[in-house]
Amino acid sequence: MPNIRCHHRIRSGGSVDGFTLIELIIAIVVAAILMMLALPSFRELTISSNITQTTNGLLGEINLAKSEALRRGSLVAVISNSGTNDWSSGWYVETDGDFKGDGTFQGPSPPATSKDVVLRTDPGVTTTTNNDYKVTTAISTGACPTDATTPAAGMIIFNGQGTLTCKVTAFDINVCRPDSNPARSKRITIVTSGMTTSKTDTTGSPAPGC
Repeated sequence: MPNIRCHHRIRSGGSVDGFTLIELIIAIVVAAILMMLALPSFRELTISSNITQTTNGLLGEINLAKSEALRRGSLVAVISNSGTNDWSSGWYVETDGDFKGDGTFQGPSPPATSKDVVLRTDPGVTTTTNNDYKVTTAISTGACPTDATTPAAGMIIFNGQGTLTCKVTAFDINVCRPDSNPARSKRITIVTSGMTTSKTDTTGSPAPGC
């Protein structure tokens, strides 16, 4: 049988080839540099994803309120938890099950005596230190003697025709990034007809700026 021999390249001194300590340190430094270069891109991807997710959530709840108002033939609203134009802490969709027709709703936990129904809730955005996403709104109004509701920036009310109540000419929502960059934040606009649009860039929005 032929003899089979295994050959190992041995360095002077008898050591087998491998990583030296200097080579290992260089590899670690290079890896660290690559991670540092990738970190801003990853953070930007996370922020953009959160802004898009919040915007899509709001659009979904606005469309739900509009379609339910049409289906029920009564008022349905998207209401901020704060009751103000700062929607950051969340919002909910509620029906006017009592058919008051005046834009008063029983809140996120209607009493048993009420027929108002909360259809959906949303927890809002993260507002921890150094991670300050914001959702702010502004309402534009006009005269309409037949409208019994009182317009407010804390609620978007749709009537039985699927339009905004007639005192409201527009409703604007800003979904703001933690870095308050208006060019990359999102803006939602609803007009009296109920038509809803969204776009990137809140510049010029009447809602509090990003």
